[in-house]
Amino acid sequence: MDLRVGRKDRYLIQGPIPVDVEMKEHLREFFVKAYTNYLSIAEEEGYNRSFLDDEGYLVCDQVYASKNEKVELFDVLYYGDQNDIFLYHIKEGFGQKTRDACSQIRNAAIMLRTAIDQGSYEILKNLYKNATTSESATPFRKKLKKSLEVLTEESFIDLFKNKVREQIVFVYAFLDDAATERLLENENDPGHTFTKNDFRDLGIPIDNILSLLQDKNLLDEKHQLSDTFLRLTEDSFKSALKSTSICQRDLKKIYEILCKHLSQYDSAIAKIELLHIKREIVEELGFGFKICQIRRTPNLFTQTEVLCQDLDQSEMQLDVSSISSFSYQGIKNGGNDCFLNSAFQLMIRSSLWSFFLDGNNLQNLEIEKELFDTLTEFNEQYFSKETIPTTNQFRSILKFHKSDQGDAAEVIDKIASKYKLKPIASTFNRVRKVDPKKKTLLKDQNIDQLTQINQDCTLQIEESHFLLKLDLITPADSSNNVSFQELLDNFLNPPTQDDLQKYSEEIKFVEDGKAYQVPVEFESLEPKKLSDELFLQIKRFNQDNVKLNTNLTMETGSFTFCGHHYELTGFIIHVGETTKGGHYMCFNKIETEWICFDTNIKKLEQEQLEKEFSRAYIIRLHVKK
Repeated sequence: MDLRVGRKDRYLIQGPIPVDVEMKEHLREFFVKAYTNYLSIAEEEGYNRSFLDDEGYLVCDQVYASKNEKVELFDVLYYGDQNDIFLYHIKEGFGQKTRDACSQIRNAAIMLRTAIDQGSYEILKNLYKNATTSESATPFRKKLKKSLEVLTEESFIDLFKNKVREQIVFVYAFLDDAATERLLENENDPGHTFTKNDFRDLGIPIDNILSLLQDKNLLDEKHQLSDTFLRLTEDSFKSALKSTSICQRDLKKIYEILCKHLSQYDSAIAKIELLHIKREIVEELGFGFKICQIRRTPNLFTQTEVLCQDLDQSEMQLDVSSISSFSYQGIKNGGNDCFLNSAFQLMIRSSLWSFFLDGNNLQNLEIEKELFDTLTEFNEQYFSKETIPTTNQFRSILKFHKSDQGDAAEVIDKIASKYKLKPIASTFNRVRKVDPKKKTLLKDQNIDQLTQINQDCTLQIEESHFLLKLDLITPADSSNNVSFQELLDNFLNPPTQDDLQKYSEEIKFVEDGKAYQVPVEFESLEPKKLSDELFLQIKRFNQDNVKLNTNLTMETGSFTFCGHHYELTGFIIHVGETTKGGHYMCFNKIETEWICFDTNIKKLEQEQLEKEFSRAYIIRLHVKK
């Protein structure tokens, strides 16, 4: 305990209350209770786990549906409502931690929707299994296991299976950590509709104020604050109305009247994230979404102290004047389109895109006219920014299922296969050495397309590669990390004898007018020409389609490949267990900034960039000038 006297009746107490400190009993009880509550909320799970014994609640914080993908489906689940079930994600603070919570909610919602759409409910089955078969003997795990086993796996899945999607409600719950607690119940009405009465005390003619603000796009058609106003400072507001007859003093008063209906919460990051997550969860994924506040009271765990509200787009007004604005085009997700969208976002910001938009580069323009016309139309929509384009129309053209998830790498491969890629591809000589003594005669074999073996018993074949595939090597230590540079260095390493026997086909050749085949003894790859821009696919899935979750490290973002120097300019990550499920996201370097292109578009700091790159699946490099 640290006891400091500021005044005789004021103390700063840190830590538990020592028994030898004299104080009245009711005061001691108050401090002990306050300190106990503080310890509970200081560790996030303390609050969550206070619901362990409550009927209709399940607590699964730090319990994952997959050991590889650390995605929490919910911290607390409430299923005691007749109509809806509520998946609570709980954080202390309203700011950066809100972004973390929104990311967690986003991943959980995407994985849950995939499981529901596919009818497998895999994430729910795995969560139930991991929670009930865990070897952990902590009191929390024992109680969770007991509550789930009483519910049974089938009943647990039925909680979701028997609901329409909007009855599954994700909830962002927060405890305000401001010096003075701010309450949602005291929040200004951000959906306020302005009338003449709002401006009657100005002392100036007010007949035209509403129409003037609407003409300047500061109020929308409902006479509510518009996005344009939310992005204005006081000076820029005055500048927007400087051509009017209203003096600067009265413009200031009008601005202050409008600002009275802004949110009291000052974190633009949190508000932006909540607006984005609401659109994604409700409009795109079809689930319900609410925001609630956990009251900061001595009786911290009383359920009646939790205030819950629907979050409308206007409920968290944004004052983003202090944030530099940026505008990048997104692509609409029509349902499981993320594999297409991420592939297109990666290609659009590369030299590959202009190559695809030149019909002369197609192998057969007449046959691939539908693909070319659709690419051209998509390009016009994307860069006009008049509408948000979609990639769903490419499903039938590229022969993907009309609604299922696909593989982003396969999207790039399928489009590229329609083009004469040699001008932009990297070229290698594949050298194979054989032992002629092991040759076997082939009967009834056409020898017209066969070649001869060189005198040194080697066969050289020139190959063009557009999407280079890198093996994901086993990490050298228990950190589960491997350097991306190491993968590049290993690309030219010759395969082992075991690999040759497993994967290499025997070579067919002609000798003295007869056809033979012979096993490969040694194989190597020699670079002949490297492209200025490289697309690389990490082999994150083995032959059984099991995902390898080794983390990649990017160091400085500059790499050496076959003696050439490249820098990282873009990549795609995959979240989930198989290429046919989960979620894809694209990240592009634009000038000096890294931008995440997902259902919402946001900038990345270096720490976030390194974290996302660790899961990279497709990578784009550009030669350093």
